[in-house]
Amino acid sequence: MKTLLITGANGFIGSTLVECAIQNNYKVTAAIRKGSDLNYLKDFDIDYLEIDYNNKEDLNEKFSRLPAFDYIIHNAGITKAKDEAGYHKVNVGNTKLLVETLIETGKVPHKFLFVSSLAAVGPVTYGKTIQDDTPGNPVTWYGRSKLVAENYFTTLNDFPWVIVRPTAVYGPKDKDIFVFIKMIHSGFNLSVGYRDQELSFIHSEDLVALMLEILRNGQTGKKYIGYDLRQYTSEDLSSAIKEALHKKAIRLRLPVGIISMVAFLSEKIGKLSGKIPALNIDKVNELKAQCWWCHSENVKNLSNWQPKYDLYSGMKQTIAWYKDKGWL
Repeated sequence: MKTLLITGANGFIGSTLVECAIQNNYKVTAAIRKGSDLNYLKDFDIDYLEIDYNNKEDLNEKFSRLPAFDYIIHNAGITKAKDEAGYHKVNVGNTKLLVETLIETGKVPHKFLFVSSLAAVGPVTYGKTIQDDTPGNPVTWYGRSKLVAENYFTTLNDFPWVIVRPTAVYGPKDKDIFVFIKMIHSGFNLSVGYRDQELSFIHSEDLVALMLEILRNGQTGKKYIGYDLRQYTSEDLSSAIKEALHKKAIRLRLPVGIISMVAFLSEKIGKLSGKIPALNIDKVNELKAQCWWCHSENVKNLSNWQPKYDLYSGMKQTIAWYKDKGWL
């Protein structure tokens, strides 16, 4: 039984990964922060490791007395912060501290998988595709922080890193695309600009299965794009949701300028209230991007992985879960 440490194990993707890893006969340890909500993990037979990324001495002490893990998936990070420094502190700084601790304590695993994001590469122009070797040109603070973290790994000697870059992830427990689902459920289909975006998606169960396949058969020093091997548009997303909900929705196309104004005001209100708004200027840069289509030869060379869901079948499964849990 291989041992696997998963950071950020209590969230949407992390808890899905825990379940899949257990089903694949891994001995799982969940790295969590003090006070973490463990509701999604309560039904699993796993060990826990409480981590304080701001305390290097504590990190060294804890890893010194632990046996080395066979594998580590570093999934912990943040997708919302008040400023660029906030993203950098967590997504870059905490990653470096963890890696440095593993090296200093002699607990480097057989393979270390860093969960990055397609945002680290950034979008391309209409009709083109993001490749494994596409140079990074992120359009958000979040994407830039992930790219800096990726670049850090390339400076390491003899460290067995591998990187997965998920595109837009949906599935049971997701709260981001769920916002759009709720809007269509209420009868409105809001889109930004007057031309459909070219998008890619992956169901959370397919993503975590891909991660485990990368641990088994992926090559260290490579980057893998997490997508379902298909290309979509924003119209496909709304159609998949409407089909799963058995609902119609009024299409509302709003100019980018209006969305930007709303985001600007949302940011100002957020600063006064101390809350990070879901819509901000940084998010608008993603919403107005032309194309997030992907093509990953590295993923296609993993012969033992194929996605279980496309967007339409995956959305049906996801929305059935939301209804069963009373979210809709």
